Amino acid sequence: MKPSDVKELINLFNHGDQAAFKYLYDKLSPELIAFTKQIIRSREEAEDVVAETFFKLWRLRKSFETVQKISAFLHVTSKNACLDRIRHVKLELSKREILLENLLRNYEQAQEIGDVQEQLLNRIYTEIETLPGKSREVFKLSYIEDLRNAEIALRLGTNEKTIRNQKASALKRLRISILRKIKF
Repeated sequence: MKPSDVKELINLFNHGDQAAFKYLYDKLSPELIAFTKQIIRSREEAEDVVAETFFKLWRLRKSFETVQKISAFLHVTSKNACLDRIRHVKLELSKREILLENLLRNYEQAQEIGDVQEQLLNRIYTEIETLPGKSREVFKLSYIEDLRNAEIALRLGTNEKTIRNQKASALKRLRISILRKIKF
């Protein structure tokens, strides 16, 4: 591509030309996907990160003067998004690990951990069924089906704040109810 063509491409892109955006996407995304895949090791995740990154690029399109600056932005933004995803996964694993450690520590004295776990799970499932309808549904979607708040809100036709509130309420009720019934 000639320098004058590159300047025209950038000018068109800056002014919202979708064909120019598509050209940049087609030209830059394969290498960017390979780059992000090296960090997060999943092709699907890499493609998601790249799609999100190009969406950010489109929103900020008026800020770029050269293809090199666009490429640099894409790489830095993709790398940061990958690192954010990795931190999120590590945090979730850490939370689950702490929860498991706490559960095991509380029942360390039991002769048969399997029986205690089974009893506890049965109690939890029994208590889940006593939750009010929407709270029960939100709790199951979140903790049993492992859906995110946004997915639950979309499925139930409500907003994420309502979902967060229902989850918090359900957890509080379950904690109180289960702690009352557990004999140490």
